[in-house]
Amino acid sequence: MPTKPPRVAVIVVNWNRKDLTAETIESLIEDGYPELQIIVVDNGSKDGSADFLAIKFPKIRIIRYNRNLGFARGNNQGIEVALAADADYLFFLNNDATVVPGCIRTLVDLLEETPTAGAVGPFIVYSKEPDKIWFGGGLVSLWSGAILHSHIRKRLSVSNYRNQPTEYITGCAFLVRARLIRSLGGFDAGFLLYSEDVDLSLRLRSAGWELWVTPEAIVKHQVSASTGGGITPLKSYHRARSTAVLLKRWAPRWVWLTLPIFGSFGALAMSLKLILQMHWTSVIPLWRGAVGGMLGLEPAKRYKLGD
Repeated sequence: MPTKPPRVAVIVVNWNRKDLTAETIESLIEDGYPELQIIVVDNGSKDGSADFLAIKFPKIRIIRYNRNLGFARGNNQGIEVALAADADYLFFLNNDATVVPGCIRTLVDLLEETPTAGAVGPFIVYSKEPDKIWFGGGLVSLWSGAILHSHIRKRLSVSNYRNQPTEYITGCAFLVRARLIRSLGGFDAGFLLYSEDVDLSLRLRSAGWELWVTPEAIVKHQVSASTGGGITPLKSYHRARSTAVLLKRWAPRWVWLTLPIFGSFGALAMSLKLILQMHWTSVIPLWRGAVGGMLGLEPAKRYKLGD
C-alpha cells in the first residue's frame, strides 16, 4: 500500500494585492501536490482581497485582520493555523511569486532525503526573465554587514548547478520542517520588514540544522511587486533598520571594531546609488533606519506600516 505524502501547509501573506495573490494561489493549485493546504493571511487589505479570494478559491483558508501586521507577524499567524492542522512541512511563499509545477514535490523530496537539513529552498528566477536567477542561495557576512544572493542575474541552466548548502534562505520561498518552526517560535516580529528570513536562517543553523537550495525546484518572482515595486522612503528605512537590528543581534563582539567602518561605507554606497537613480527622498530614511536599528529605537510615525 503506497504511503501517504507529507502534509504541506502553504502560508501566503497578502496586503492589497488580490490579483497578485490569486496568481500565486493558481500556481500552487497547478503544482499538483496532493496533500496541500493553502493559508492566506490578509493584513487588513482595503481592496476587498479577502472576499475576492474567498469567492475565487473556496477551498483555501483565509485569516483576516483589520490592520497590517507586517510580514513576520502575518506569517506567524499562518504558522499557528498550520501547526494546529498538524502539517508536516510549512512552505512560505511571497504573494508576488509563483511556483513552477513540481516545485513542492521536489522540495519535499529533498527534505525527506536530507535528514541534516532543516529547511530547503528553490532557485528563484525573475518572472519577466525566467532564464535569469534572482536567488540561488545566500551569503551572510557579519563582519562587513553584507547579505548577498548567490548567482544573481546569472543564466539558469540546471546542468550548471546542483543541490547545495546555503548560509541563508530567502523568505520569498522556502520549505521548513514544522516541528522546527514550532520549537523556534516562527519569525521574529521585531523585524517589521526585511531580514526576518536571515534571522530565522541563522537561528536554524545555530540549532545545528543545514539549509539547502535546489535548482530542480523553480519559483518565479515579480521582484518587490508585493510592496508596490521600486524604491520608496519606507522600504529604504526598513531595509536599513532591519539589517542593523540583525547585525546587532548576530555579529560577534570583535566585529564591532570593523562593522562601523564597513557599515558606513555600505550606507554611503547605497546613498550614492539612490542619488544616481534619482531616489533622493530615500537617502535620509536609509540613514535614519540604520541609526535607529543600531540604537534600538522604535520607528517614527512616518515609517509605520500602512493600515
